Amino acid sequence: MRNSVLQLEDRQMMDVARACNRYPNIELNYELDDEAPTAGTNSTLLVSLEREDDAEVGPVIAPFYPQKKDEGWWLVLGDPATNTLLAIKVGRSAMRNQGRVSARS
Repeated sequence: MRNSVLQLEDRQMMDVARACNRYPNIELNYELDDEAPTAGTNSTLLVSLEREDDAEVGPVIAPFYPQKKDEGWWLVLGDPATNTLLAIKVGRSAMRNQGRVSARS
């Protein structure tokens, strides 16, 4: 892969660099709202996403998408042991996002 990238034309290399430099560094923090959840009850997870840079949040780089596409994030909560999806939440991108996700314990 590296060798094929190094053989790109200057304009293509600039496009790759622009996309890489635009990729955000996001810090994710979470906290369980209930101190001791019990099986069969609903629990709430408090989630916080924060960009670590001061870059402006704008449309994503998607040259083949037919229209302007804003950045967004999907929060997926699952149990890999049972291969079960517990909750899913879609959020818009911003410098800082906070949200709650509820699921049955």
